[in-house]
Amino acid sequence: MTYLRRLAGALAIVAAAALTLSAASQAADRTAVAEARVADAPADPGWP
Repeated sequence: MTYLRRLAGALAIVAAAALTLSAASQAADRTAVAEARVADAPADPGWP
């Protein structure tokens, strides 16, 4: 039974790490998209 508990704990840690990396990747993608939009914005001071 301790083997199964250790295995479950290890899987939980791996799953948490995967979710963290996924969230970080999505945040980086959003940042890149926002930076690209700013770079494409016209030099008009009325740009929202």
